[in-house]
Amino acid sequence: MNGFSFFLARWPNTPGFVLNKLAENEDAEVRYRIALNDYAPALVLEKLAGDKDERVTVAVANHVATPIPTLEKLAEDGSMHARGGVARNPKCPAYLLDKLAEDEDKYVRDRAAFKRSRAPK
Repeated sequence: MNGFSFFLARWPNTPGFVLNKLAENEDAEVRYRIALNDYAPALVLEKLAGDKDERVTVAVANHVATPIPTLEKLAEDGSMHARGGVARNPKCPAYLLDKLAEDEDKYVRDRAAFKRSRAPK
């Protein structure tokens, strides 16, 4: 069954309600593949933002469809990789980049600084 779940999790035509159900799958690989799906709906990404698997939360942090309130939550995540993903997210607002530029972790600060250096002036 997981092979089919893996397929559905990444398939661009999988309906949102199916992805929402798959987001409850106990296999972290399935949840990770959903977070990588370019067509994952915001509601599903919000659900996955609280995942226990770091790969999932990092993928959500990087996803362009992740809502700003979810990015705000992930900017407080204990994982430096998730916070760095927020800094790299194309939708990350300037106020969050400013906050991440002062993060305790150099990895996160560097990602925020790089993104700020590429911002239109």
